[in-house]
Amino acid sequence: MIYNLFVIYDGICIIQYGELGVDANLLTGFICAISNFSRETKNGEIRGIEFEGDKKFVLVSYECLDGTSPLIFVVYCGSDDSYLDVKNLLVDLRNEFLGEYSYPVLDFNGNLEVFDAFKEKIDRVVKEYNYSLVYVKPQATAEVQLIFEGKEDEQKGGKMKTVVRRRKERK
Repeated sequence: MIYNLFVIYDGICIIQYGELGVDANLLTGFICAISNFSRETKNGEIRGIEFEGDKKFVLVSYECLDGTSPLIFVVYCGSDDSYLDVKNLLVDLRNEFLGEYSYPVLDFNGNLEVFDAFKEKIDRVVKEYNYSLVYVKPQATAEVQLIFEGKEDEQKGGKMKTVVRRRKERK
């Protein structure tokens, strides 16, 4: 099962296919940081990230010929999905993407609408590999309350408290 698919260029999520329930920019930053770290430490390209639970990320990168940031194709899928099958799906998508968008990527000006039509090709390739996109509703989270002790409150004779609350996500 595929939960989400991203195409990342120059640290920006240019295509998001599916809803993960997490800010795409946050995830993009995470993926780029790990990918850059892996390249900088000469450990080669990162191929995936597995979690203790039942999901994983599979990544395929493409170094642009002009030396700019690589294109990174990422699938968030079940841990029981074959790495090789998902990688082949990403390679096919990468090849389709480069055949259609190599120049818009090299001349990228921030307009993401240029890439909207590619989602139809994603649908086609995902079906060719007998995968389906599964929409996962974000889990509701409990309220979190953090209390930080502050400076002396001269008027009240005690310490001020700063309370930070995390909103409950909607069900």
